[in-house]
Amino acid sequence: MRSHVNRAVHHVVTGSGGRWLVCVALVVALGACQSPQPPKTAAPARIGIRTVAGVAEFYDSVTGERFVPRGHNFVKYTFSPDPANGPGTFDMVLATNRYDEAEYRAEFEAMRALGYNVVRVMLETCGSLNCIYPEGATGRVLSGAYLDNVAAFLDLAAEEGMYVWLTSNTLPDIGYYGQKGYSGATDLISESQSHLLAESGMEAYREYFHDLFSGLIVREARLDRMFSFSIRNEHWYDLREKPWTLSEGLVTPANGNTYDLSDDADRRRLAEESLIHFVDEMVKAIKDLAPTALVSVGFFAPNEPIVWRHGDFKFVLTSRVLRESDADFFDLHSGPHPHGLSFDEVQAQYDAVSFDVKPLVMGELAAFKSVYPSLHLAAQDAVDWQAASCLAGYDGWLTWHWDGDDLEGLWGAEGSVLGDALAPALHPDPCAPVVVPNPNLAYQKPVSASAELPGEPASNVVDGTESQWGSGADAPQYIEIDLGEDALLGTVRLTVAQFPAGSTVHEIRGGSTSPATTLLHTFDQHTEEGEVLSVDLVVPQSVRYLRVTTTASPSWVSWREVEVYAPGDAP
Repeated sequence: MRSHVNRAVHHVVTGSGGRWLVCVALVVALGACQSPQPPKTAAPARIGIRTVAGVAEFYDSVTGERFVPRGHNFVKYTFSPDPANGPGTFDMVLATNRYDEAEYRAEFEAMRALGYNVVRVMLETCGSLNCIYPEGATGRVLSGAYLDNVAAFLDLAAEEGMYVWLTSNTLPDIGYYGQKGYSGATDLISESQSHLLAESGMEAYREYFHDLFSGLIVREARLDRMFSFSIRNEHWYDLREKPWTLSEGLVTPANGNTYDLSDDADRRRLAEESLIHFVDEMVKAIKDLAPTALVSVGFFAPNEPIVWRHGDFKFVLTSRVLRESDADFFDLHSGPHPHGLSFDEVQAQYDAVSFDVKPLVMGELAAFKSVYPSLHLAAQDAVDWQAASCLAGYDGWLTWHWDGDDLEGLWGAEGSVLGDALAPALHPDPCAPVVVPNPNLAYQKPVSASAELPGEPASNVVDGTESQWGSGADAPQYIEIDLGEDALLGTVRLTVAQFPAGSTVHEIRGGSTSPATTLLHTFDQHTEEGEVLSVDLVVPQSVRYLRVTTTASPSWVSWREVEVYAPGDAP
């Protein structure tokens, strides 16, 4: 519990020049101006890193037991009339107008019931309103009310037996730190790259992180419940900006070395060595105040040696920073995708195969609805990905994210088969295989169709992915699924593949023999690409064959997925 005196200064804006304000608050609280200086260091972190048989691992310094971070990103998308970024939806978990202790406590309790132990929360994602930099301020200050929320969030985690992974994305959207960080532009370094390459950027980040931790220490925040502080959620350079667009010139970034932009090897060293310098400088800045804190940095997979993000401008290099920087561990983002890289390929992209001298954590394990129309298939691939990465030496996993959303189109872990499949309480060994029951009776069952295109076979409608069956012809066309035996049907779901949008008529028929002839339902309505048509049969029907016949459509007849569920089993 923080003291009455400290609570008196919670709403004081902290930072350089904040000492006088803190003193005023103390005068009000004590009747005297006592020293407002925070302690030089934070309370020791509970989670540390040790090496066992040459392999790094997390451990609980109180119990001595190995600690395996398993949890979720904690995201609360909320509309904000943001004047700096434009009105839109922002992640407002810690925002001064959104923070909700009762809501968060209930969700922490639900996580703990499943054995989860870590939540990851972003600091600057709330934009320019109600966020970490106070509106209307001009100097080196942070929002006291926002820091109160960070401290309260750490308190709540401690009460509920959770740990918090605080994560920075970049400098605050408005105000002193960003203005300073982006002020180092030259003829060879653009403004957008100066905060990662120029000395002004290094100084802005050092000041920002120093002021953040000083503010939390003043508040006696439970930094012992901070699993880690990540200095960048995903670090990357922008290939559309200088110096990366230049083919000549000598550039000297913050590390003091000079690089020849006409030399490809030098350009690569510029990127790698500037990243190592940035990481090392930020680790030092944080550990000056919190010596035992675990400091991490995050990445998504580089675009080499396999070019898997065609036309992407994000320049990511990780090989040297993994081996040469002072970061305590690394957050390597990846996840399953039927048409993406395999896990082994992802590790090769990171150059992290057999890397075990520092822990690796997968901080964003995501399952997108566009890739997985079926939540159960998403859960299966996610838990398979976790198991593969566990066997490869990863030390922790967090889903992106707990709630799920329609904004990014993510399946969530809360109250879902995805959360159950990954739950430590239900599946203690993250390396062990898990079979996720799939209630979709049509999944991977035999399919026949009136016609099909060579690259869009009928089997695509029961494969659980976004791939489609295409008849290559106008209506009428049909597709029929053999469920293998008579089954009681309660719900049928059809995922539309259609261009252009327009009025369509689809008849669903069932029967014990093929062709199915008993009419179960007719969809007669306007439909469009990606829409899901769903019907709960008033009187459940026992059928083996299910036929969907399209009798009218403005496009060639096609479906992305056909799902069939017994009564009460539909997701």
